[in-house]
Amino acid sequence: MTNIKEKLILSSMFLATALTISGCVATNEDNNTTVETNSSISSENGNNTQLTFENNLSEAEIKSLLFVREEEKLARDVYLTLNKIWSSSVKVFSNILISEQTHIDSVKNLLKIYNLTDPVTESQDANLGIFQNQELQELYNSLIAKGEKSIVDALQVGATVEDYDIFDIEEHMKNIDNLDILAVFDNLVKGSENHLRAFIKNLTNINGNYTPSYISQERYKLILASQNNIADHNDTNSSHVHSDSNLTIDENGSTFINSANILSSIPADSNLSEAEIKSLLFVREEEKLARDVYLGLDKIWGLNIKIFINISKAEQSHTDSVKALLSRYNLTDPVTKSEDANLGIFQNQELQNLYDSLMTKGEKSIVDALQVGATVEDYDIFDIEEHMKNIDNLDILAVFDNLVKGSENHLRSFSKSLTDNNASYLPSYISQERYELIVTSDKNETNSSNSNSGNGNGNGSTNKTNSSSGNGNGNGSTNKTNSSSGNGNGNGSTNKTNSSSGNGNGNGSTNKTNSNSGNGNGNGSTNSRK
Repeated sequence: MTNIKEKLILSSMFLATALTISGCVATNEDNNTTVETNSSISSENGNNTQLTFENNLSEAEIKSLLFVREEEKLARDVYLTLNKIWSSSVKVFSNILISEQTHIDSVKNLLKIYNLTDPVTESQDANLGIFQNQELQELYNSLIAKGEKSIVDALQVGATVEDYDIFDIEEHMKNIDNLDILAVFDNLVKGSENHLRAFIKNLTNINGNYTPSYISQERYKLILASQNNIADHNDTNSSHVHSDSNLTIDENGSTFINSANILSSIPADSNLSEAEIKSLLFVREEEKLARDVYLGLDKIWGLNIKIFINISKAEQSHTDSVKALLSRYNLTDPVTKSEDANLGIFQNQELQNLYDSLMTKGEKSIVDALQVGATVEDYDIFDIEEHMKNIDNLDILAVFDNLVKGSENHLRSFSKSLTDNNASYLPSYISQERYELIVTSDKNETNSSNSNSGNGNGNGSTNKTNSSSGNGNGNGSTNKTNSSSGNGNGNGSTNKTNSSSGNGNGNGSTNKTNSNSGNGNGNGSTNSRK
């Protein structure tokens, strides 16, 4: 993990508004988030994510568990104390402190599973504000001293606690390989993001504000611009894998953006910077390029494969979402009606040259055409994220964030199609690590990733990948792949693959494969193959 967006993928920032994350996290209307962790994490539909209980914890993993155990206690203790002072004025502390107890317990259970001594004694657990770790002790004391001053100060303390937790837990996750710890920590981050939104909402209601002290301003704005970090498992429309008010993913992995809903929920900011204007103009044509390439390749290969026509329809919604922003801010559209109606015509010479070269390559063969599709999405992810670094406007950030999620889903679809044709793709723009995380993660159900497409299907899972083109699919699962083209598939399963082309499949199972071409399959079983 080297940048904010890669961390967002691991954290699975989804713009959704349902009631559960794969049974591991539940969020109510107050953004009060609970985390479950036992020998299995149960979902409301009956599926279980079995924990792996890998015995060989590293020193860094042990230190992280011990620290985060007290860190989550700090959050609970701060909220209990501030609730005693301010409960007559605001209910946010009493709402969130209930979930903080489940956060503590989720880490405490991991300590028990791995036979580690709990740094919090029963006496300390029963008393507020007592910590073994001196850093946390000092932080608690300073937070309470500030929170006693006023209701605004108290709410800012709550935001600071969640800000600190997001940053610190993600720092710990960089040094963790154990799937159980990653799954729990990932859900702790989701909970903190939801709680941060709740504190900011309460501050806004009383004309207060907050400036992040730990996470970046960009990350903070993205969190506020998104909705609850939860995935919708109650979609009854069989024609859609996922649908919410901002983004829809169909059964083909095509991602459609509802820009009208995004813009209606986020006020316009009249003070656009020069960088924001340039970004809008460029990305408008950039999304048109994707649509035009796919329509052009469909004319050539449409009888053989449907992926180009399917995704081209989604790309129309992508370019339209940027067009809506141009209209909102009275900016001249760089795409004329004539250019919009004709393929391959661009004002921007860089994009014109890119289109020409992509079409030349895509005409050669099906594999070349699919690699062109992957290249387009690879380029879009990298470029849009570069633009986002210089954007403060929340409606632009929200649209661009959804564009990235759409490109991630489309990249997974092209990767799967290449695998089906015994071919692969090497990223030209994003890092190899980022590519592997994308193609092995779940659909970005917004959104969160980073939820999260013809490939990588699942709900509320944690995926960590060190591979060239691994694919991880499952419901409520944790997938870890170290491979060239390993596929981990299952329902309520944990799949770990270290192989050239190993496939681990199962229901309610744990599959671990270390092979060149081994397949591990089972129901309620544990498969190990070397």
